[in-house]
Amino acid sequence: MSCRLCVVYNPKGGGGRASDVLQNSLPYFERHQFHLEIYETHYPHHGADLVRDFDLDRFEGILVVGGDGSIHDIVNGLMSRKDNRRIPIGILPAGTGNSFMEDVGCLDPIEAARRIVRLEPRFVDIVEVKTRGEVRYAFNVIGWGIPADINRRAETMRWLGKQRYTAAALIEILFMKSPHAILRIEGEISEGKVVFAMGCLGRFTGAGMKMAPRAVLDDGLVDLLVVRNPGKLELLGVFPKIFTGDHLSHPKLEYRQVTEFSISSSEPGVLNLDGEVFPDRDMEVRVLPHAIQVLV
Repeated sequence: MSCRLCVVYNPKGGGGRASDVLQNSLPYFERHQFHLEIYETHYPHHGADLVRDFDLDRFEGILVVGGDGSIHDIVNGLMSRKDNRRIPIGILPAGTGNSFMEDVGCLDPIEAARRIVRLEPRFVDIVEVKTRGEVRYAFNVIGWGIPADINRRAETMRWLGKQRYTAAALIEILFMKSPHAILRIEGEISEGKVVFAMGCLGRFTGAGMKMAPRAVLDDGLVDLLVVRNPGKLELLGVFPKIFTGDHLSHPKLEYRQVTEFSISSSEPGVLNLDGEVFPDRDMEVRVLPHAIQVLV
């Protein structure tokens, strides 16, 4: 039985790796009688625009070739459709950040293709993120404070590859800011200086950082990490432990599994949604359990 997938990919994604991954996988899909209808993206968030307007009756699934930013666009395209239609998402990892695929233990594109052709979708959670300007969706991470600043700086250091996250983190810690914020966690309100707030749906962020080692993709919870006002040396000391997940014992770190939270500040800043940077400082986050299906 043949199967039709619409393919969305950025030909420049992963430093050109996305094109190679797609071309190398085409014979495998052809052998399994999969017909691929290929669409290239040409501007930021073009993938979301494409998916929002696709005639989904023509396809059994969407195949995204890229990293976390590419998946972010596909998820937002699906969730913003006027007809509320959803079809499963298959992923061929080809980005510099492949946190979601690392979480499911599948960083090899050929192994990912094997999983896709089985057509055995699983449900995973996402979060709805309301800002002052719009509603967006995230499937991996929501960062505020230093996590967002690190990502913004890392985007200017792509020539470093995966090491750009480490380099950006060290720079941001050295120039650390402590904005005043109001944090609401499931109705519990606190106020004060917050350096770091990150919600995680999976265990990994960036390039192999095991940020939320207790996270489960389909448990209906977002793992929230908050650091309120540490010293620079404290943050520098804990940073290497993030790669192994040993940072949870740090006395300044609060780790909770919740269904919703919000954070706001009058000071300017940015948000990090799945590695994409957005100019806002306020957000309301709530989990949407089992909202999308993935072929992983």
